[in-house]
Amino acid sequence: MTGFFKAAAVAALTITGAQTASAASLIMDFEDLEANLGNGGAWTSYTFAGREFGISWSGGRSEGANIFDTNCPVGSDATSDCAGDDDIVPGGVAGTSSNGVSGNVLIRQRNRDGGGDLANDKANTGTITFTLLSGGPLSWLGASAIDDGRFTFSSSTSEGDFVLGVIADLDDSEAAQLTFATPSPMIQQNDSFSILFEGSGAVDRFVFDDGVTPVPVPAALPLMLVGLGGLGAVARRRKSRAA
Repeated sequence: MTGFFKAAAVAALTITGAQTASAASLIMDFEDLEANLGNGGAWTSYTFAGREFGISWSGGRSEGANIFDTNCPVGSDATSDCAGDDDIVPGGVAGTSSNGVSGNVLIRQRNRDGGGDLANDKANTGTITFTLLSGGPLSWLGASAIDDGRFTFSSSTSEGDFVLGVIADLDDSEAAQLTFATPSPMIQQNDSFSILFEGSGAVDRFVFDDGVTPVPVPAALPLMLVGLGGLGAVARRRKSRAA
C-alpha cells in the first residue's frame, strides 16, 4: 500500500471512529452541595455541568426545595446540617437495599409548624421545577427516588409537555431507579423539568444526555475523499514531470 493510500485509510478510520463516539451521560446527584441548604428559605438556584438552573416549587405545606443527607445518623439533632430522618434513609426502616441511592437527596422541605428547622420531607403534594437559564441543552434519561411517595417526572420544552415516567408503590425507606422509556426532548434555555411529589420522600441521581452529536460519516466522508483525490492528482502530476 502506498504512503498516500495509507494516509487515506488512516483518515477514513479516524472519521469512522468519530461516528462511533457516544454522547456523555451527566449525573446530577447533589453531592457537591451542603445538606439542609436553604434552611430558612427555599433553594432557588443550582450550577451543574456548566449550566445554571433556576429552582422553583408549587403546592402547599412546604418551604420548597432543600437537600437532605441520607448518610446522617438516624436520630441526629434536628438543628444539625442533615438532621437524620429514618424514613428517607435507604434501608433505615424497612431494611431494604439502597439501590444506588445514597448521600444527598432532594426533598420538599417541611413547614416549620413545630417551630424547628428540621430538613425533613413533608407528606403532601407539590412540584419542584428546574429551569435551564444558561448553558448547553440536555435530555433527561432517568431518575431515582426513595420512600413511599409517588414521584412523577416530566419536562416542558418547545416541543410540548411530556410525562417521562413514574416511581411509585415503594415501601418506607425503599429506593428505586427508573430509566425513562422515552427520554425527554432536548431541554434548551428557558425549558424545564419537574418532579411532582405525592406523599413523602426524596429524589436523587438524575441522569442526562449532554446532547453532543458526532458528525455523521455519510456527510463527512465524501468531503474527505474529494480532498484526498485532489492530493492524489497533484502527486501524479509531479511524478510524471519528474519522469
